Amino acid sequence: MELFELAIKFHFFRGRKTMDEEKDPQPTSPVAEEAQPAKKAKKPLSKKKKIIIGVIVALFVIGAVGGNGNGAGNTAASSDSQQSASTTVEKKEKKKTPAKVKVDKSELESYIDSYGSVAADGYTEDSYQAYSSALENAKSVDADEDATQSQVDQAKGNLYTAYNGLVEAFNPANYSWPAYRDVARNPDSYSGQKLAFKGKVLQVVEGDSETDLRIATDGGYDDVIFVGFDPSIMGGTRVLEDDTVTIYGTCVGQYSYQSTMGAKISLPGLYADQVEINQ
Repeated sequence: MELFELAIKFHFFRGRKTMDEEKDPQPTSPVAEEAQPAKKAKKPLSKKKKIIIGVIVALFVIGAVGGNGNGAGNTAASSDSQQSASTTVEKKEKKKTPAKVKVDKSELESYIDSYGSVAADGYTEDSYQAYSSALENAKSVDADEDATQSQVDQAKGNLYTAYNGLVEAFNPANYSWPAYRDVARNPDSYSGQKLAFKGKVLQVVEGDSETDLRIATDGGYDDVIFVGFDPSIMGGTRVLEDDTVTIYGTCVGQYSYQSTMGAKISLPGLYADQVEINQ
């Protein structure tokens, strides 16, 4: 506004000065007038034109000032626009963050309660170590708030497998000594039971994963049982014919095989957990 007033005053003063000069022109010497060639006199601007020019200049000044103001406004608007765009990006990023999936640990916790209190006594060292590690991992996954459903399911499965993989340590007191004739008369009724027999080795058939024996419990060729076992339980020691051995194993019921003569032979069968060579 101040620039506008200054512009008006400037053009008003200039117009007034011109008007005064028109009223009181300075005299010129007749000699000078005669010496100078005649020039076409410029027609002075009228008062109306001068006012119009002043108004135009004033409007030009106002426009320049307004332009600067608009520039600042544009800058502010640009800043607001950038801030708005930044806020929009932040909102989009928040929307992209996936919601936390709820993990079901109820079965894992049930397995820990059911299979988590087995004592080491009575089991082989290797099988119990595997079980203990699986139980520790299951408890760790259960306590982990960031555990995934896949991790929970895997921990549950590993615990179940390790529990069922526990192998009882050998204990002679867990085996009964039945009469041979009782087992031979009804071998399937003893299936799954832990039995013990002592006798003379009549035959040995060795294989990569299993060794088979025929043992006479009376020392002769009567009252024979069929025994199979994993040779690794012997620690490299071989069982030979005529050895006297004590067998501890699980009864498999009646075992039948074909002799070299083509005859079918049926005997009480055991799968040995322990084979002791007496002589």
